[in-house]
Amino acid sequence: MIQGVKTVAVLYGGASPEAKVSDASAKAIWSALESLGYEVHKINLSSPWVKTLAELLPDYCFIAGHGAPSEDGTVQAVLESLNIPYNGSGVLASALCMNKSMAKVHCMLAGIDVPEQMSMNDMSYPCIVKPNDGGSSVGVSLVYREKDLTQAMNQTRIYGGDVLVEELIEGRELTVGIFDGEVLAVTEIVPESSHTFYDYDAKYAAGGSQHVVNPDLPKEVSERLMSCTKVAYEILKCKGVARADFMFDETTGRTVFLEMNTLPGFTQTSLIPEMAIALGYTFEGFVEEIMTKSLYQDYAEAI
Repeated sequence: MIQGVKTVAVLYGGASPEAKVSDASAKAIWSALESLGYEVHKINLSSPWVKTLAELLPDYCFIAGHGAPSEDGTVQAVLESLNIPYNGSGVLASALCMNKSMAKVHCMLAGIDVPEQMSMNDMSYPCIVKPNDGGSSVGVSLVYREKDLTQAMNQTRIYGGDVLVEELIEGRELTVGIFDGEVLAVTEIVPESSHTFYDYDAKYAAGGSQHVVNPDLPKEVSERLMSCTKVAYEILKCKGVARADFMFDETTGRTVFLEMNTLPGFTQTSLIPEMAIALGYTFEGFVEEIMTKSLYQDYAEAI
């Protein structure tokens, strides 16, 4: 156990479309914390969670939520006001990375290749339609014909927020984990053949995809992925564990940055725990290492 840390609150769930994923992450995290001897308090974001945290004032808060309010800076702002240390990025970085469009503008200005964003007056096909502030591939559609665009956009609007339409980059799906500014690993995601891309079922259903840690890639591609991840992590002011998603088009050689996840999943099929285990961590050990590092982080610049 970490000295001075006895009570840990795990925040999870809520009204986000990603709540089910959050529930699975939370169960894995609180099981790890209980096995390590911590007093764990499970707080659902659908409950009066601010009041509960203010009354409990735990020694630490492990955020296991996905989507709003966990990833848009809201939870982080509350925890800052209560002076409770927590995992992941601060208020500003969380809000910025939640806005995929704005995050990619920052990355583009830093020289990172990003997909071309489209407007209704400047459309080309194929394209991809997604919530600008969503995750877990919820509400994402691939559009190959103009007549299917309206239906795809309506489907995305079900989940609220702005709709983001981008050029579709086809190729190998790659993701890079980063922890405390250092790359964990590059992983290739190979969806099962029935999935056209890494959709919700491919991510979370057993057997939906295969994850290949440190895949066979040209050396310069691996180095570019890791370099771009470190640059994006720095300019977006991320902290703790994060994960950058890319597409690699072998035909053109492009490695295209898609998004930065500030609270990556911790389910049994999640990518970050797999990377950590490949590096020699146990699941429990990695959870505690995240806590240890975040206890000494300065979030002031990111508020």
